[in-house]
Amino acid sequence: MSEKVHGEKIVNWVVTALCVVAAVVVLLMTGHVLVYVVSRFLKLFSLFGTIEIIANFYMVAIVFLPIGLLVSGRGEELISVTFFTQKLSEKASRVVLRFGQILTLSYLCVLAAGAIRKLFNSWHDHEVVDIVFGFIDLWPSRLVAAVGLLVAFIVMIWAIYAFSFRSHMIRNQENELYH
Repeated sequence: MSEKVHGEKIVNWVVTALCVVAAVVVLLMTGHVLVYVVSRFLKLFSLFGTIEIIANFYMVAIVFLPIGLLVSGRGEELISVTFFTQKLSEKASRVVLRFGQILTLSYLCVLAAGAIRKLFNSWHDHEVVDIVFGFIDLWPSRLVAAVGLLVAFIVMIWAIYAFSFRSHMIRNQENELYH
């Protein structure tokens, strides 16, 4: 099995797994909110900390875990700049795409490093959120954000590598046709 195919399978598996986890988190959040609303409506009991848990855990997982999809090859339907490059030559279009990839990689590097720093600070400082009858540690939420951004960073590195590999293969095929 070639390195490209094997690497692509791993990237697709990781991205899909994180998207599935995010989808499960959406279902869990929906169930949590449903129980919260029904219990308050029927005046049975009150789930303390629901808003804090939704804001600090569910939403973080829903936002950060699927980011890898956006930067993978499968995310092209979601983010596209062909409107700006459609009039450019193929070579100029590749240069613009490469510049965008490097800019995205740099941005993801800064975000991932910041998320990892925030995770360690949260762990070290015992960062918590106060709910009525206790506290909830926030470091697991920071971990989820860091994992999502780190995976997106790694997937972007793979996307740049795969783009280079495809460009190299296309150039080789063109050279073989004309020689």
